Amino acid sequence: MSRSGTVYYASTALDELERAQSQLDAHIGSDTGGRCPTCGEEVPCAAREKTVMVGTAGFEPATPRL
Repeated sequence: MSRSGTVYYASTALDELERAQSQLDAHIGSDTGGRCPTCGEEVPCAAREKTVMVGTAGFEPATPRL
């Protein structure tokens, strides 16, 4: 993180973020029966939960060094 608070990601990290966002978009919401419109599982579906876990674990802000 820079002194201004801006976070810079490598292109690999940006690709992963894009892929995760695509998965989240595909598995968001539910039909009238409470199921994921993409995979048909009860919401929140396993694919969405896995994507959320991977996304939040991999992109936590680094602790600044003093």
